[in-house]
Amino acid sequence: MPAPNTATFERPDLGAAYESFDHLSLMNGLVGLRVLRPFKVAAAAGNFSVVPPTEYHRDAAAVKRAPGAGYHRDELRFGQQAWNCEERGAEELLDDRERAAYGYTGIRFDQIGADRSVAKVLRNLEIEVAGLVQDSSGLSGQATGAGTAWTTHASATPLKNLLAARTSFRNLNGVYPNALVIEDRALVEMEQCAEYLDRVKYTQGPKDQSEMAGLAALLKVDEIIVAASTRNTAGLGLSPTFAGIWNPAIVSLVRVARSDDLREMTTGRTFMLEDLVIDEYRDESRRSDVVRARIDVQPNRIQPSLIWMVTGCV
Repeated sequence: MPAPNTATFERPDLGAAYESFDHLSLMNGLVGLRVLRPFKVAAAAGNFSVVPPTEYHRDAAAVKRAPGAGYHRDELRFGQQAWNCEERGAEELLDDRERAAYGYTGIRFDQIGADRSVAKVLRNLEIEVAGLVQDSSGLSGQATGAGTAWTTHASATPLKNLLAARTSFRNLNGVYPNALVIEDRALVEMEQCAEYLDRVKYTQGPKDQSEMAGLAALLKVDEIIVAASTRNTAGLGLSPTFAGIWNPAIVSLVRVARSDDLREMTTGRTFMLEDLVIDEYRDESRRSDVVRARIDVQPNRIQPSLIWMVTGCV
């Protein structure tokens, strides 16, 4: 039944599907909020201090205190960064005539409208996060070339490439990465490389959860984050042209936040003023109910040094 008036009201019943599960598990292959984890904020904009990773590892000149002498003193070097959340949203029209014509099918048009709106919002957020994590601007030579592309299965050395990158990450920051972000196509090519197969040939089949855990153990990271999201870059009404949101030629080693402590050394966070909300209102001029998905966030690359890329993978 159409909404009775033009007032906007929230639809928690439609939003429940996204609250019951990880938002991204419903949107196949979207991993942006696993890489730059959400961090709740009370204001739309603000500032915070950032301590470079190297500051936590500098040796003191001396910490022994002689009688009558003072203790060693040091000065903390830190920087300031800001967040500025912006609202993102998308709407779907639920036309009265279409719902009347196809109501017999049992389709819940309001839920489908919510699903499509959420997908648009989260896919665009994914594009933003991928751009931040795979953008080399602001980085200082933080890339290792694959040498031989992983599509050359007989001689490519993806494990060697990634372990070398892990060491470079540690030499730059004093800490190791805790996650690997890899696009699905790069993973598929790596799984066919002789070097890889020789190490995992006694494990279970491709992309089995135990294989991902085994790969994480081989690369000495906590988790493997596989990005499999796609986007249709063709215009409305044109034949679809699908492309991956994440560049498969770049595999990134990162530090994913594990807490809500801003002092934690992490590649970045997604500052979130308002979580995903589903609204509905009536547009009588279109004889339609309108379902809207909205979120108020800002993805932020906080410590660029906590990224190391392997390039030319595929």
